[in-house]
Amino acid sequence: MDKVVIEGRKLINGIERTFYALPRNREFAGKPISGIRLFIENGKIDFAATNGYRLAMYSSKLVKDKTKWKRAYTVPAREMKELVDNVQKDEEVEIVIEDKKITFKGLHFDKTVDLIEGRYPPYHKVIPKEYNIKIKVSKDKLLNAINTVIKERPYKNSEAGPYERIVLRLQGKKLVVSTILPTDPLPEDYKSRIYDIPAEVIHNYFNDISPYVCLNEIYLKNAMKPISGAKVVIGFVNEYSPVTFISPDPAYGYLGLVMPIDPNTHNQLPLVRL
Repeated sequence: MDKVVIEGRKLINGIERTFYALPRNREFAGKPISGIRLFIENGKIDFAATNGYRLAMYSSKLVKDKTKWKRAYTVPAREMKELVDNVQKDEEVEIVIEDKKITFKGLHFDKTVDLIEGRYPPYHKVIPKEYNIKIKVSKDKLLNAINTVIKERPYKNSEAGPYERIVLRLQGKKLVVSTILPTDPLPEDYKSRIYDIPAEVIHNYFNDISPYVCLNEIYLKNAMKPISGAKVVIGFVNEYSPVTFISPDPAYGYLGLVMPIDPNTHNQLPLVRL
């Protein structure tokens, strides 16, 4: 039996800040990827969710941790979501794992559900350890830039629905946002499809021209939504590696990861193998 205790507000944060990244496709129902992953080690807990193309993770300290070594469990997402309505932010919630079941115990509720068995994608391995470019921008200005350059949503998939491709590139101290790839022919209205915003450059290891990344508009917006506050920190590796979105506050605990669209084939690149 494993037992840990977590603050109610942190349990709520873990669910609400990761739930959006779960797959929408019903073919994954009942499979490990359909649940929220709990990873427990050394008095900390990670909540993680992915649909194979993006990842949301929230990390927090536990009030108590009686596990002797690292543990990982996958909990059905719907049952996790139902906890939000029952948990008080200022209470402590005991989590007990035993016989392939997980129980959440609060002041006024006691909920037991079956764990989802099977291999969960190795999400820890895809989180970049270093970034070639790291910048801080206004979240509102970036969202406004995205909405300004979008004229239509010509692309569609079962996970995101209709969307536009958003191209991000750092030029000097500006983040250029557009819907035009460097290889695309320029449309007549190209000027209205390009917008730049100020960027605070934390570091940039490229000496000349910075690479661009092409992202699914919906994934991009969703990754920023859980971040409260005016600013968002964005980390880039290259045009084929995941882009990271975090809060400037290290204690916030949230990380959003979005895999780019391949600039050559225009296909969504996978983050993890399912």
